[in-house]
Amino acid sequence: MSEEDVALRKINYFKWLWYTGLFLVSFIIFFLFTFPYGVVKEAVVGEISQATGLNIRVKEIGPSFPIGVDAESVKISTQDSLAQVEFQSADVTVSLLPLLIGRVTFNVELVSKNKGTLDASASWGLIQLISQKDIVPSYIRIESKDFELGPIVTLMLREKSKTA
Repeated sequence: MSEEDVALRKINYFKWLWYTGLFLVSFIIFFLFTFPYGVVKEAVVGEISQATGLNIRVKEIGPSFPIGVDAESVKISTQDSLAQVEFQSADVTVSLLPLLIGRVTFNVELVSKNKGTLDASASWGLIQLISQKDIVPSYIRIESKDFELGPIVTLMLREKSKTA
């Protein structure tokens, strides 16, 4: 095999590698931007409302990079609307690097109406989630700045008082 044949094979190999990479990147980008987030929003909000008994309204939902969902104008209230919480935005993402070592980590960022932020992170072992024996996270981190917890506590206490 001559050097020209080796060079041509390398060029063909890199060409196929380039086209495959371009296809995958294009597919992911177009998938994120054409995904029917409105339908997903209605289904998820309906399921959560039915499971918790809370009224949940979300103005808009969209993608969050790399894997996640970003919701705008989230309002959660009790059935009697006596207690409610409003968020300017809620961003939920899954961390990619911990997946490589068998951990599932969710990151949540809430922005309140007064621009206060609450960042929370929770982590589970992949085997722990699959076995469903222990759903308690192995790691929880919460940070906040100018975030009012009063409406959240009021909403939770009002809901607990109904079930007690």
